[in-house]
Amino acid sequence: MKPHVLSRLKIDVTSRDLARKIKTSGNRPKMLRTANRTLDKVKNIWNPSAIYCWCEFQLTKPETIRSIQNSDSFTEIDFGCSIKFLTNASHALVSVYTAGNELEKESNKASQQGDFLEAFFLDLVGLIVLEKTGNIIKQLAQQKAVESGWGVGPFLSPGSVHGWKLEEQKKLCSL
Repeated sequence: MKPHVLSRLKIDVTSRDLARKIKTSGNRPKMLRTANRTLDKVKNIWNPSAIYCWCEFQLTKPETIRSIQNSDSFTEIDFGCSIKFLTNASHALVSVYTAGNELEKESNKASQQGDFLEAFFLDLVGLIVLEKTGNIIKQLAQQKAVESGWGVGPFLSPGSVHGWKLEEQKKLCSL
C-alpha cells in the first residue's frame, strides 16, 4: 500500500503515432508534414512520470467503497453508478501521471504567437505521451493481477465514467 514513483520513463512518439491521432479524412500531406515538423521540433522534451499505489477496499453501501489506506484509516468514496465496475474487486491500482510541463509550455508559447495548428499538434503529442504512460501503468496492474490470481477490470479515469463526481475523484487521488 506504499506509493511508488516511476520517473525517467522512456516514451517514444513517432510520426505514425501522430498520424493515427490526427485521423485526417483523405490525403492531407501538408498537414502531416506540419505535424511531423512540430514533432521533430520538440522530440523528447517530455518528461513522463507517475506515482501509483495499490489500495485495498471493500463495499460498504450500494454505491460506496471504503478504501483501506492502513490499519487505522479509511476513506469512503462514492463511485455513483460506476460502482458496477468494482463490485467484484478487492484491490485497485490508483495512479496519477504526467507528461511533464515542457510540452504545455511550448503549446502555450505557440498559442500566444498565434500558431494554433502547432499548439494543437503539441497537445496531441502530449496526449500520446500520456496514453503511453497510462499503458505502462496498465501493464503493472495486469502483471500484479496475474501474479495474485486476480482478474482485471476496466481502467477508470476522471471524466471517463458517468456518475463519478469530481469531488469523489479528488478523494481517490488523495490516497
